[in-house]
Amino acid sequence: MDGQSSRLANRHWFYILPVLMVLAQLHLWWLPTPDSTSYLSIARSLASDPLHPTNLGSPHLYYQVGYPLLIAPLFVLHHNPFLAISILHCLIAFAVLRLVYVWVDSSYGRHHAVIATVLVGVNGAFLYYTRMALSELPSIAWTLLAVVCFNKTLRSSSSGSRYGIPLIFTALAFAAACVTRYANLCLAAGFAMACLLQLWKGRISLGKAMAVIAVAVLPAMACVSRVVIYDYAMSQTLSTGTYFTSLDITTPSFWFNIIEMGRLRISEIGRLSIPGMLHTFSPAGAWLNMNTMLFSLATAVTAGGWTRLALKTGDPWILSFPVYFI
Repeated sequence: MDGQSSRLANRHWFYILPVLMVLAQLHLWWLPTPDSTSYLSIARSLASDPLHPTNLGSPHLYYQVGYPLLIAPLFVLHHNPFLAISILHCLIAFAVLRLVYVWVDSSYGRHHAVIATVLVGVNGAFLYYTRMALSELPSIAWTLLAVVCFNKTLRSSSSGSRYGIPLIFTALAFAAACVTRYANLCLAAGFAMACLLQLWKGRISLGKAMAVIAVAVLPAMACVSRVVIYDYAMSQTLSTGTYFTSLDITTPSFWFNIIEMGRLRISEIGRLSIPGMLHTFSPAGAWLNMNTMLFSLATAVTAGGWTRLALKTGDPWILSFPVYFI
């Protein structure tokens, strides 16, 4: 009994470092970047006129509205709510740490969950986005919540509220994640692949798989479609472009850009996975460059590890990684 109490106490001490590092991000001011300026402008306009939001005075928002909607109520309370936004970010960071623990614990147990949680808590990028008025941190929180609830839905062998409530939370969290960052729509592919994998293993029926995918994905698609249509209409009045109108496949360099994008993705994996290579680059189109060849090897090893992990866990977030990365 004393040994268990000692291990529990040590685990609590183990969590103190990421908690203190998150709390250290609290501040009374905002740290300006072009993106945070636009997010704060949209949030302020939503607080004053929810039906006619603007981005720095323009009705064409260009940016996703999920994060501004989250912080807009704080502008109702005070015209400069930067401390409140900072506190909100710290709360979201704590939610992310908790969700990471639950997510890893469900597949690998508490020991790995503790290690993963602490590694996330002391990660430089995690602390940076905790400090900045940007959408990355809420996006991760909504996505993790959707994945945790989705996994709980798939693992539920019962029907009724025990089956339906996690699915409803999946749909709500996924919709929030997608209007926060459109790229989170890639998780829909992960949901579909996770259901297909469970169906192939005989753990769920075809009817349940189709129902889960429809309920989880369709609300998010409806929300994103509504936002995109609105933003496109506003861009037409000002003759400005959007994310989607910039996807021009008629240019002669389109296929070259596709090939170059593949090389850049390989480079990203290599720079992030090989120690000391973070700031190393190779020239455009240089497939025979030494860095590119080294990064290609790292990508092949990563792909092998991802395949084993994806087949073992069947986790939708892991399954959606190639779609998101591309």
